[in-house]
Amino acid sequence: MQTNKKVNELVLWHEFDGPGDISINVLEKICKMYSERNYIKINPVAKNIYEITAYFRGDKRGNEAPDMAFLPSDFVIFANTGRFSEIPDNIFKDLISENSLKTMNFSGKQYGLPVIGGNHLVLYYNKDIFPSGLLEWKELKQKVDELQKKKIIPVSLDICQLYWILPILSAFDAWPVKGCDPGNINYLALKDAFRFIDTMMKQGIVGTFDASTEMLEKFFDGKIGAIIAGEWSYGYIMRNLGEKAGVCAIPAINGRKCTSTTSTLGLVYVEQSLQSEYRDELLGFGKFLLSEECQMMWLNEVDRIPLNVNISQKIKNSASQNKRIVLEEMYASHPLLITETSKNLWPVMELGKELFWQRCLGIDETIEKMKEKVQLLNAG
Repeated sequence: MQTNKKVNELVLWHEFDGPGDISINVLEKICKMYSERNYIKINPVAKNIYEITAYFRGDKRGNEAPDMAFLPSDFVIFANTGRFSEIPDNIFKDLISENSLKTMNFSGKQYGLPVIGGNHLVLYYNKDIFPSGLLEWKELKQKVDELQKKKIIPVSLDICQLYWILPILSAFDAWPVKGCDPGNINYLALKDAFRFIDTMMKQGIVGTFDASTEMLEKFFDGKIGAIIAGEWSYGYIMRNLGEKAGVCAIPAINGRKCTSTTSTLGLVYVEQSLQSEYRDELLGFGKFLLSEECQMMWLNEVDRIPLNVNISQKIKNSASQNKRIVLEEMYASHPLLITETSKNLWPVMELGKELFWQRCLGIDETIEKMKEKVQLLNAG
């Protein structure tokens, strides 16, 4: 537990950032509501995802520490180094499904409480530029000259973030979603995937911008025809683009579907906080997050996908066409598997992405560096 917080205050770290991630509005409101009703302050603190990762890996420990964190489900792989409290499995089982609970279960123990679902990628498009969306990447080759004359970038994604290129890797079987084991990486397929992205960029079909800021701004200004972006940006995009906004699956590559990963966002109790004198308040806040009152706020105010079992059915019955597509793509996505071996997989894939993006090595050399990384991890 941290030593520099105020008495009767519980600190909650989260990684909602950028104007496109308006989920912060609901989280802050929920924290305020719980604080006012329970005479203990929940203090939400925004942290860069890399800061949070470094802390939970044990790289940057200090006096500052949260009591809780609201994070993507794959962060439960840091349960040991982050000293997460195990959550009693009988407290929340009537509020969310067993399948949802499993998304934050690690090594047979419940280390997280899923609150909202989705967290997957789709293609948002401007109907003035692509009236019917896009089915295949090859369609863009026929339109690129016309769009370039209008100074419009056909499609953008954020290559600086590994998550954004996973769907493309999946179309080449270059992402080992079934095992999350570095030994399962199909390096030949990975080369093909990197070459595909490289070609799309050189031909001017694909641009890359920061997904939280510049990419959205250019999309709203009509300077980008379509963007690969997260389900979490749905509400912000609909509010800014209005009737011009369309949603579809990420375009296929020669008939092969580009499949996103999907996960949940939820609550973890950090530094064994459930062993503190605030155990009841901490568990009470978890129940509050899953209450129908709060779950409807996620749905109605920021268009997120709540996990309360009573709310889930209401979404299916009332969703707009665009929202239905977002839901369909969530069900078609690969669940983000959380295993002990996946902790080694991410650094390997991050290395490959970074070397590819920086262009400091050719694709063949990049693959060799990834193989060397796997050997080092296996040796360690």
